Amino acid sequence: MLEEFIAGEERTLVALCDGEHALALPLARDYKSLHDDGAGPNTGGMGAVCPAPVAGGPDAEQLCAAAIAPVLAKLQERGTPYCGFMYAGLMMKPGGGWAVLEYNCRLGDPEAQATLPLLDSSLAELLRAAAAGTLADMRPRWRDAAAVCVTLAAAGYPDAPRLGDEFALAPPPAGDGLLVFHAGTAPAQGRTDGFAVSGGRVLNVVGVAAQQAEARQKAYRHAAAIGLPGAQMRGDIGAES
Repeated sequence: MLEEFIAGEERTLVALCDGEHALALPLARDYKSLHDDGAGPNTGGMGAVCPAPVAGGPDAEQLCAAAIAPVLAKLQERGTPYCGFMYAGLMMKPGGGWAVLEYNCRLGDPEAQATLPLLDSSLAELLRAAAAGTLADMRPRWRDAAAVCVTLAAAGYPDAPRLGDEFALAPPPAGDGLLVFHAGTAPAQGRTDGFAVSGGRVLNVVGVAAQQAEARQKAYRHAAAIGLPGAQMRGDIGAES
């Protein structure tokens, strides 16, 4: 079977759904390839940025109306209304236009790590509204800021991640616009101040700042200071903006 080759830039559109209504989150962009400039094998995601608007293109709400609302309406028509996060992977074509690459019933990873820190409202209240079918009444607030997520992957990832490597990790300074999300980690044996690699993508380091360039600088500075043996890390997350 032959499939159409679609060139362009990927964007991730996620909406929270209550069975009838869909609430769009800001557009994000993830970086699938292991190495800079899209080189190397595909991975689960080596980093993400949010927001990632499309220059001169539709915004998140417009894309949600075109790509997610019809799916939600069809599911409701069939008697199987969907409540939860719906993910649409989009390819923004050169010169305009877009195509849907995939749908998922979840938040994106690592897009969520770059998106949710920008939410200035209560996530619990939004989830409660989704469960109650009252999302149409919600007006979430988003920070006027940018977030850049840099993934630290284990040596050998994605084919054969090297497990068991130990490293120390101090929490980032409070209020410094830095977050560290654990993924493939476990407590190190026989010590209370360290961790061991237990999966391919080990940590996600997120910088948040008024501008993407500053957020990127924060994330990379902190990621570089983590002594993860054999760590793999792209150096171009958010560099294009």
